[in-house]
Amino acid sequence: MDDAVDEGQGDLYVVEISGRAGEDLSEFVLAIDPAYVGWEDEDTGAARFELYLQSRAEADRAAEEAGTAVAASGLKGVTVGTRTLAGRDWKESWKEFFHARRVSDRIVVRPPWEEFPARRDDRVVTIDPGMSFGTGLHATTRACLVFLDEMHARGRVRSFLDIGCGSGILAIAAAKLEISDVLAVDIDPDAVNCALVNAAANGVDSRFVCRAADLAFLSTGRRYDLVAANILAPVLVEQAAKVSGLSRGLLALAGVLSSQYQDVLAAYAAHGFHEVRRIDEAEWSSGLLAVGDGLP
Repeated sequence: MDDAVDEGQGDLYVVEISGRAGEDLSEFVLAIDPAYVGWEDEDTGAARFELYLQSRAEADRAAEEAGTAVAASGLKGVTVGTRTLAGRDWKESWKEFFHARRVSDRIVVRPPWEEFPARRDDRVVTIDPGMSFGTGLHATTRACLVFLDEMHARGRVRSFLDIGCGSGILAIAAAKLEISDVLAVDIDPDAVNCALVNAAANGVDSRFVCRAADLAFLSTGRRYDLVAANILAPVLVEQAAKVSGLSRGLLALAGVLSSQYQDVLAAYAAHGFHEVRRIDEAEWSSGLLAVGDGLP
């Protein structure tokens, strides 16, 4: 779910919406344009959402639209602004919000500019946000990492499929957990390239397969112990039969607004899956589903 833009040769123009963290602000910004990248500071409650554009004219138009929407929304303490981000200065903008973080019992995510005192059993995933596909620390991605770690610790995951891999963080974590059969796919070839670069930086590029693919091209003749699908709820509902058919019994479904979560559960219940674990954060809900009587 974390998205940004590729680093360009020249300046980027950033439209910034900022205010207090919370469901109302997040849903409001996503309704304006889902391409906004969001950060929330857990210590201060500040939230910032940015839209990266290639020209000043595009940024001015987007800022005007956002300002009009803010004025009409009734939300308090929300500001809209624009700024120029020099092509070589992008990394500094990430450092304010992207820090090393323990995501689960064994999985830690860190940027390359920050060290982390790892424990013996930790699996440290280094993610350089570049200007593509973010940090991998969106709420839904973190939930998938928790599900992956927990199910692997219980001996339930020997094969893993990541649908909508983005930065590749889930597949990299799976490889670092020494899961031998890992496939990561995304419909965006740029995401696949980003995932491969991150995999090489983590020394696991030879330990999983990553390719550009649409769900329609994945064969249900090949099944995986755990399938993670961090994609939008309408797609999860529409493709419930296909996603279910790719799993031997466990699904991690994410990228779902809480208001749409029950619709997703109903779609997969029709294929024999039930919820065994749920993680809610802000406006997002993520679920670990099992088939039949699995994982009571």
